[in-house]
Amino acid sequence: MEPKSMTAKRLALICDDHMTRVETWASKVRPFLGDEWEVEVVTGNDLVTMVEALSDAERPWREAAGKQLDSASLRSHLSERDLAMLDRLDTAELLILDSDLTPNSNDLAKLGIDGDAVNRALRNQSGETLARQLRSFTSAGYLVVVNRFFGDRFFDLTMSKWNSGFADLYITNADIGDSALWTGQPAQGTFNPWSWPLLRERLDALPAAIQYVTENLDEVIFSKLDLDPDDLAPEQFDAFSHLTNPETATFRSLAWSSLGFRFEVLGAPEEQVHRMVASVLLRWLARSVVAPQNILLDVPHLVARHPRAFGDNVGDPYFWNSMAAKSGVPAAALSPVKEALSPVSKLVGRPVYSSEKIRELSPGFTSSAVPALPLVFAEDVSRFFDRDDLQQFTSKLPGTYFRRFVRVPEGEEVDYRPSVRLR
Repeated sequence: MEPKSMTAKRLALICDDHMTRVETWASKVRPFLGDEWEVEVVTGNDLVTMVEALSDAERPWREAAGKQLDSASLRSHLSERDLAMLDRLDTAELLILDSDLTPNSNDLAKLGIDGDAVNRALRNQSGETLARQLRSFTSAGYLVVVNRFFGDRFFDLTMSKWNSGFADLYITNADIGDSALWTGQPAQGTFNPWSWPLLRERLDALPAAIQYVTENLDEVIFSKLDLDPDDLAPEQFDAFSHLTNPETATFRSLAWSSLGFRFEVLGAPEEQVHRMVASVLLRWLARSVVAPQNILLDVPHLVARHPRAFGDNVGDPYFWNSMAAKSGVPAAALSPVKEALSPVSKLVGRPVYSSEKIRELSPGFTSSAVPALPLVFAEDVSRFFDRDDLQQFTSKLPGTYFRRFVRVPEGEEVDYRPSVRLR
């Protein structure tokens, strides 16, 4: 594949069987991406071509499972139509995929498309399957799957529903045009889950991670990232279940984890191995290493757990919420803990700090002249509140800090699921 032109517009593909909805999604995405992006829809016959091209690209890997892959001829059997579609997917830096790709017959009829043929091609196809194939057989960028479990907006009280997912992000139909998702600031309401990235900024995370793993492919993960495997809970090793000694796992080994390639082969193209390793690494770090807050702390959880590190600032409510910003936290405010900054920070796109090193630094923290405000962090709106203004829930996160808090804002259409955890 030739390098992408520096002057060409960046490409986003919005993929859905529902032709009216896919145009709506595209119209919501365009303002956040800006003029340097071309946003195109993939639906109807184009969606069939996409599904069939990915399936055809998968065939050599399936046939070579457990054996040598002929990497020199991976696309030699493909039709011109397949190759054209794969070239298009290779250049896409963002793909938004509907989870259920069963076609809408009414839409197809209006456009004069052979509904029976499209239905046969797309029956039982899912965005999740396409996400794994896209990551395995193309150089596509950031992958978003929409409506994986629910079509309505919801907050995942388990905080672990996506741990085994192949997409980079999971959202619902209601989230696509939400300013909070793209900028970190809600335009309406207050719903703004801390688990949401700044999506516009995270679109560049994969290329940076690919460069990182290319330089460190055969390094031991835990040593390179300055993580002590003895501090992890068993669930945090799930990505290494294919290994006998995960403590000595190299970055390369992530390609063959349950989060990586479906078929283990010999001689996989190095470029594709690098891409898969980078993708698995980013997903594992965000969902299994940082989210539990047991060995690494991001800023708001650090402030909540170690307010003494921040001196007299902890008596100022403005300070607390400034530390809950998804970007732009002043470096000076974090200077007392800078020695605990983890190298994982550059990969996950947020500053995160070693819990162990914070404890080592704690004897030197200056006592505040004012008492710390009794505030706790709300995971659903990314702000601090008095404890009495929030509801506690029990997540499925491993480690000691599985109990968290949510605001449950009134008047906003958000389901909190499973509701039995909210008590």
